[in-house]
Amino acid sequence: MFVDTTCIEIDSKVGGDALAAALRELTADGPFIVSAVEDAGPGRHRCRFGPKRSGLVVGYRSVIELQYRIDRHFNIVSVEHQPSRTAHKEPILS
Repeated sequence: MFVDTTCIEIDSKVGGDALAAALRELTADGPFIVSAVEDAGPGRHRCRFGPKRSGLVVGYRSVIELQYRIDRHFNIVSVEHQPSRTAHKEPILS
């Protein structure tokens, strides 16, 4: 399965730009980039990640790696991902 978008809800007292910067650092060498950080309640944030560049297709294994990197620094509450609907693309990362 290929993934277009991943949303990870985390517990964090840090929010906004500081949280986005921390997540960018954690994901710097992976296929995802932080596209949004939204408040999801007291101490919780919904973080949206998308492929680093247009046309990049990533597999579910990359989502698991993303979770692992984030979980080392933040408590993950939930994870959602949107499967890719573009089957004609060649996978770059699995």
